[in-house]
Amino acid sequence: MDSDSFQLFADDNIGQFFTFFRVELVFGAVLPMLIGIAIAVVPIQVGARSIAFARGASFGLWSWLAGIVMVEIVYLGNGGPGGGNETMVDLFLLGMLLLIVGLVFAAVSLVVTVLNSRAPGMTLERAPLFAWGALVGGSALVFTLPALGANLIYNFVDHRNGRVAFGGNFGVVDWIGWSLSQPQTYVFVLLALAMLAEIATVVSGARHKLRGV
Repeated sequence: MDSDSFQLFADDNIGQFFTFFRVELVFGAVLPMLIGIAIAVVPIQVGARSIAFARGASFGLWSWLAGIVMVEIVYLGNGGPGGGNETMVDLFLLGMLLLIVGLVFAAVSLVVTVLNSRAPGMTLERAPLFAWGALVGGSALVFTLPALGANLIYNFVDHRNGRVAFGGNFGVVDWIGWSLSQPQTYVFVLLALAMLAEIATVVSGARHKLRGV
């Protein structure tokens, strides 16, 4: 705090606050919450004994947890996109990569559960909407999050070796910003809409009309 100008934070911290909010909202709250609910509910809906690749899903949880904790610590240490501490910016990239790996493992478990672990007689035509949302949304995550991981690796290598190709500290958000905005966020909305559709049928006591796949 600057008592002369009553300025609470430095000017270069504004970008960090915005990116911290966006990263924590998407990768620290909304996406892991939706995937966690799907891992708990979808196997029951399709009649599976358990989630497919249960050890992989467990690894995904711990990898995501380690990554998000690292990201939060990094921001406290003046890291993250636009941060002034170069070491903390490197750790931010590694933390993001860790949580991305965890989310991919969890998404793969969901997709395989819906495709291959259904009970006898439970066809895709009879699968509930939330299971379909997990299948489509999980597939989209499996195909898009590795691209974000590749961006993080490129940025990490460049940031550790000269910072000439990707804009250094302030260029990080330009390369990962697509994962925090449209159309990528539609994937998260898809999971949420599927969950709301299931809640609506339970509350109303009705069933969805079966339609062709």
